[in-house]
Amino acid sequence: HKDYGHSIIGGESENPENVLDEVLKHIENQKKDGLSKQDFERIKKKYIGYYLMDFNSIEYIATTFVNHYFNDSSILKYMDIIESIRFEEIEKRLKEHLTQENYSISLITPK
Repeated sequence: HKDYGHSIIGGESENPENVLDEVLKHIENQKKDGLSKQDFERIKKKYIGYYLMDFNSIEYIATTFVNHYFNDSSILKYMDIIESIRFEEIEKRLKEHLTQENYSISLITPK
């Protein structure tokens, strides 16, 4: 969204605290070791491909057009946004956004 952003990592586990520890360790390792520019380019191309394939769905086009319209944007700007993302920006976001001070955990457990 243009006014805010967030990251969500989710899943199911019988040991959610262990999963949290592993996720946090992985994030710290990525910060220390650095991200792969090759992986970044591959993932970026994948999202461009998904975006283009979505145009095969009238429902997707209509829903996305309306969502963008009410957010004062355009469905056609999405490709430009994806293409404008730079590897250095992702590395910076990893270091500044994915910190232990910025996370919370929510657990949904059966009664």
